[in-house]
Amino acid sequence: MSNRRIREGNKRILLKDWGRTLLAIAQWIFVLWLLWPLRNPSTSPIHFARVVLGVLLFIVFGGKLFYDSVIAGILRQRRTSAKQDIITLIGIVIVLGLVVGLLILFVGFVLVEFFRSSR
Repeated sequence: MSNRRIREGNKRILLKDWGRTLLAIAQWIFVLWLLWPLRNPSTSPIHFARVVLGVLLFIVFGGKLFYDSVIAGILRQRRTSAKQDIITLIGIVIVLGLVVGLLILFVGFVLVEFFRSSR
C-alpha cells in the first residue's frame, strides 16, 4: 500500500511540473501573439494597447525567468547577506531597465519607419 501511495505522489508531482511548464509556454506564446503585429507594421494596423501590454508582459515574464534561472539558483547555493540582496536587487532593476529602454527604442523605430513608409 505504501508503494502505491508513493507512485501516486510521484505522478502528482510530475503532473504539477508539466502543468507549470505548459503554463510558462502558454505565457510566452501569448506575449508573442501580442507583439506579432510589430513584425510587419505596414501590412496590418498596430494597436497601441496590445503592443504596450505585450511589452509589459514580456518584462514581467522575462524578469521572472531571469530570477528563477539565475538568481534563485545562486540564493539556494549559499546564504546571502543584506548587502548581497540589495546588490542583486539593484542588478535586476538595472537589467530590466535596460530591457525596457531597448524595447521602447525598438518600438519607436518601428513606428517611425511605419509612418515614414506610409507617406
